[in-house]
Amino acid sequence: DKIRALLRKHSNLYIDVSGGLLLVPPDAPESLVNPAGTIRPSWQALFQEFPDRFVAGLDVGPDPAQVKKAATYLRLVLGQLPLEVAERIAYKNIEALIPK
Repeated sequence: DKIRALLRKHSNLYIDVSGGLLLVPPDAPESLVNPAGTIRPSWQALFQEFPDRFVAGLDVGPDPAQVKKAATYLRLVLGQLPLEVAERIAYKNIEALIPK
């Protein structure tokens, strides 16, 4: 609910959904997914309520194994969202933020 309140209060706040979240154990309440790999309902609701306020990133170093692991994690998360929401988070939101 803190994240929701911040997003409502600050229209220019964006949240990075990163592959670095792999470091958060699935049983931790702030994890995007539960131990079974399913998006937690609280995150699912946030993504759908604010689809234009999240951006995806890998947040890993140049190690190809880490890049693959982070990308797999993001695909797991994004693959559980409606296509339009997943596309916004994956690339459309960041494209909209970068001046052309």
